[in-house]
Amino acid sequence: MNNNEHIIVPLSISAVPMSRALTWYKNALLLIKAQPLVMFLTSAWIIFAQLFLSGVLPIVGTVIFLLISPAIAFGMADLCQKIRLQEPASPLSIFSPLIHSVRNRLLSLGLIFAVILFALFILGQTFVDQTAMGDILNKIIALQNLDDLEQMRVQSKEVFALVLQQKSLVLAFGVMLAGSTLAQILLMYSPMYAVWQNAEAPQAVWLSIRTILKNILPIALALALIILTLGALSVLVSVLGMFVPSLTMLVMMGVWILFNTLINALTYTSYYDIIRSSLTHSVQANIEQIINDAEQK
Repeated sequence: MNNNEHIIVPLSISAVPMSRALTWYKNALLLIKAQPLVMFLTSAWIIFAQLFLSGVLPIVGTVIFLLISPAIAFGMADLCQKIRLQEPASPLSIFSPLIHSVRNRLLSLGLIFAVILFALFILGQTFVDQTAMGDILNKIIALQNLDDLEQMRVQSKEVFALVLQQKSLVLAFGVMLAGSTLAQILLMYSPMYAVWQNAEAPQAVWLSIRTILKNILPIALALALIILTLGALSVLVSVLGMFVPSLTMLVMMGVWILFNTLINALTYTSYYDIIRSSLTHSVQANIEQIINDAEQK
């Protein structure tokens, strides 16, 4: 990662054909194939960091992870770039942006992300019946003290049924899930814009949104491919769980790591393709402008 080599932000983000989504997906798989161990270990580090912070400090840890998530996302993108350029790559390098000079810009993005999710959480709480929510939480806590599998199964069904009865809780969860997913999508390219395009945090967010709006069709197709992949993997886990229940959790963790790796690799390959097209069009436009000016003189 070299902060001294910045690409000038293109004046206009280019719209690429919808078919490019297939190229992004293929290139993401090629990145993973080139260095599978490094890619998977890096994703495992990201998941471990999230679980560790959330487990040790349930609320504060979650906020900390939200703040550093753009830095980690850029670290993953930088790792993908190193693999593409056949440079030495280490799984622990994803944490290097936190000690680099760009950390303040990336932490500013994390603050924007955290504020959006906090606002969504407050909005969701306005729909929730706090008394019913307390009862559900108490039943969930009681599940942890059960040793009998049959009792756990019955109690879990009761909790699930109680949750479904609370329309306000379902609505609040839906608002939070949809909002957080939208926030992640809108901020997906901002870490790379913040570092590689030398953009301040608000500008990086705006550039990310512009990129998505201009390329909504190929991005939607790429996300559909990711969802189909996740669906196929989920079916595989379900089938495996029927025959070897003891391996279900291990396989689920492997699927989580694979999914995280694929989504980060595809984010990088799509960004690289869109920016390359944008820069090419910008250079061509500048050349045409110079030629036109010269002809007019």
